[in-house]
Amino acid sequence: MSISNTAQPKSTQILPYVTEDLLEVYTLGRKLGEGRLATTYLCTHNTTGRTYACKSISKNKLLCKDDDYDVVRREIKIMQHLSELPKIVKIHDTYEDLFNVHLVMELCEGGELFDRIVQKGHYGETFSDVVGSPYYVAPEVLDKHYGPEADLWSVGVISYIILSGVPPFWAETDQGIFAEISKGILDFESEPWPAISDSAKDLIRKMLDRNPAKRFTADQVLCHPWIVDNNAPNEPLGV
Repeated sequence: MSISNTAQPKSTQILPYVTEDLLEVYTLGRKLGEGRLATTYLCTHNTTGRTYACKSISKNKLLCKDDDYDVVRREIKIMQHLSELPKIVKIHDTYEDLFNVHLVMELCEGGELFDRIVQKGHYGETFSDVVGSPYYVAPEVLDKHYGPEADLWSVGVISYIILSGVPPFWAETDQGIFAEISKGILDFESEPWPAISDSAKDLIRKMLDRNPAKRFTADQVLCHPWIVDNNAPNEPLGV
């Protein structure tokens, strides 16, 4: 399988080195997922037969700014730096052609976090063993002016989903989801929120503050009473 692309290629070199052709090393299979900038495929190493996930980032979808190219370079550096840590998706290879930058990564076959939550049922408030979807996008990302605070927004969204089983901002289309994110109205009235502690709701409010300057930092999250006091109940929510 090849990656179809009818757009004009970009001559900009994003990786700081020249790579061989991805398709000389791997065979691409079915599409696993698709986001705003990238499509992820199942891929198989032609020699070993091992399967991986190939995230192909479209160069034509990146703005013609060094900042956007730096985001891709930084993502690769971060993944390479973290690849030796347990429970972190490992990056195996990187490739670049006229149309795409390809990241060949460890294949995670457990499915989406949200789907797993729905399948398993509600978690209790204690989740000591606890992913480019529109549900997780911070409002400032939509305006294309963002920093590390956007990551804490995504953590807040994931925490909301783990506790309630539903995303905090929902609509039937991506544009509808983005509109809800821009409004930033949180629902703590519907089930199972009345059974969830005020401390948990306080932390989520502070992670999902629309103002990045007021949003909790990672250090503030880790020092929050709901985390530090370890007094969240273990009873399943919604029972």
